[in-house]
Amino acid sequence: MLPTFISGVFKYFVERNNAKFDKEEIALTKVACPVISVGNLSVGGTGKTPFVIMLAKFLLDSGIKPAIIGKGYKRKSKGELIISDGNTIFSDYQNAGDEMYLVAKSLAVPVVVHNEKYLAAQTAFENFKPDCIIIDDGFQHRRLHRDIDIVLIDKDTAERPFLIPKGRLREPLSSLQRADVVVYTDVFDTSQITKHLKDSCISIRTISKTGDVYSLKDKSTFNPGEADNNCIAFCGIANPARFNAALFKAGINPKDTICFNDHHNYSQKDISKIINVCKKYSAAYAVTTEKDAVKLSLASEQFEANNIQLAVLPVYTKIIEGEKDFCDYILSCISHPELGSGSLDSQGRC
Repeated sequence: MLPTFISGVFKYFVERNNAKFDKEEIALTKVACPVISVGNLSVGGTGKTPFVIMLAKFLLDSGIKPAIIGKGYKRKSKGELIISDGNTIFSDYQNAGDEMYLVAKSLAVPVVVHNEKYLAAQTAFENFKPDCIIIDDGFQHRRLHRDIDIVLIDKDTAERPFLIPKGRLREPLSSLQRADVVVYTDVFDTSQITKHLKDSCISIRTISKTGDVYSLKDKSTFNPGEADNNCIAFCGIANPARFNAALFKAGINPKDTICFNDHHNYSQKDISKIINVCKKYSAAYAVTTEKDAVKLSLASEQFEANNIQLAVLPVYTKIIEGEKDFCDYILSCISHPELGSGSLDSQGRC
């Protein structure tokens, strides 16, 4: 009963806050370029950061220069921080936050973090004059005007649509009325989602694909079969089940998996624990995620000293349904931002 009551109170305050924006009682900050928000309704991992990286690569391949902004969750730094100007990375993962640091390492684009994302957007535009700005985890940050709202939905969000603390939702499903694009990241019955969408909303479906497993030390790749049944796995992400599924897709069956909390910073005690588990199973490999790997570069020598290879399994996002409509819509809105917010013409473009 108590979680249900608290969820009801939480819903009241969320809806009251959203109503202020809907009634334009709170002024929005606008920057002089199109803004794309990538977000979700729930706490925990739905694959926002891999989607942001995929979207940014698509824009770059299309000749469009984006900048990426975010909060930099669990970073040690305060206020505003320019992580990268697109050429040089100025920060480390502790001050940037693991996800935004991974974004900066993965893409040659400006990356800026600030607790108030609208201020990060202003800095990104004033300093780098990008063609557009992508917000990582932006759906709830309504203070910043956006031209496109992309919302990722996983199976758990659809099947357990309860607000915090009874469930994982930060907003009720009815908030999807604001979405211009909905991304289904799992296979499930979407009927509980579609009834909340506006007619112009585009729906796409994505899957997670695995890349080549590589050594953290020298980036050399190797056959996953080398690690199969000869490794342990570990991660500090919101949804370890996704990592386990990725390992299975890659043909890797770890002898054990160690799960830490999301955004976990690895201590010497943690490194020793992982090495000891490897020794317990006589495992030659310790496989982790790219998000975790950015925090472990200094630990690779310790693994090597114990004849253990620290390996990384990259995971990326691929659109499998609705790709053309999505790409046309994004490019059209960036070329003509005044036509944004999901207003589609007969050709499926905004």
